[in-house]
Amino acid sequence: MTKIRVLLADDHTLVRRGFRRLLEDEHDITVVAEACNGVEAVELARSTRPDVVIMDMAMPDLNGSQAIIEILKFLPGAAIVVLSMYGEANYVRNAMNAGARGYLLKNAADVDLAAAVRDVAREERCSIPSCSPLRWKGVIPARCN
Repeated sequence: MTKIRVLLADDHTLVRRGFRRLLEDEHDITVVAEACNGVEAVELARSTRPDVVIMDMAMPDLNGSQAIIEILKFLPGAAIVVLSMYGEANYVRNAMNAGARGYLLKNAADVDLAAAVRDVAREERCSIPSCSPLRWKGVIPARCN
């Protein structure tokens, strides 16, 4: 079975390591790289060519939206899930407009992260319950349910 290759991008080391442990407990997911800022995320996406990128929105050097745009220029098939502490509509809208396929809040359930990775790897928008409040606000299209 081919594993889903994931790049994690978050400026907090402890957060990245925690997400890595959660994902690597899954039989069908492997983390191929970790980036601590947007510039490094772009560079590592270019060199590792992940199936899925998990991107924080607020990072130094290059923010999440800008990094998403840059990654999709050379890796248009990359599935990007934003994982952020910001749930305001403008953050979600910026991420989705940049090309993200999903947006999760960092207070989501741990199982939601793996589910979101699987959803976007299948070329779908994430369908996990954590998307629902954002959809209700009209930020994410109804097809995200």
